[in-house]
Amino acid sequence: MKLVEIFDIDKDIPIKNGKYGRVIVTDLFNYAVPMIRYDTGDIAKIEVIKNEKGFEEPFLTHIEGRKMDLIYNTEGKLVSSHISYNMKKYGNFKQFQFVQYGKKEYLLKLNTNKKILKEKELVNEYKMLLGNDANIKIVYVDGIPLLASGKKKEVMNTYSNTNQ
Repeated sequence: MKLVEIFDIDKDIPIKNGKYGRVIVTDLFNYAVPMIRYDTGDIAKIEVIKNEKGFEEPFLTHIEGRKMDLIYNTEGKLVSSHISYNMKKYGNFKQFQFVQYGKKEYLLKLNTNKKILKEKELVNEYKMLLGNDANIKIVYVDGIPLLASGKKKEVMNTYSNTNQ
């Protein structure tokens, strides 16, 4: 038996289809050790969709990535961790990282050869996604450290939404 469930982000209870939550997997056919309600650490959404034969089936429709990579808007609602993919239109960056470190506090780290000309436009675009009361700071850095795995982390959250 293999089963994928979506649980509430902060509670150990299943949630309705169509809402984001934690991916929980049960796999009784794993050769090493059966996994029973294993929390993968990922966030996703399941929606019921008609398949090619016309039957309704649940499908993973959105996968957002790791729970610790989630960003919340100023009202505490989940925002896609893909919000930083619009950075290319503001310049050619060696590296960038978007960090949420408080309920309404955000930091955009930019590693670039020159200061961007459209800082205000960039901040306003993020405010449209996060809330007009978002406090967004831009800092220019010489580098952004890689993770131990060698991967770069473009979105990071050091703030826990449960602190509200």
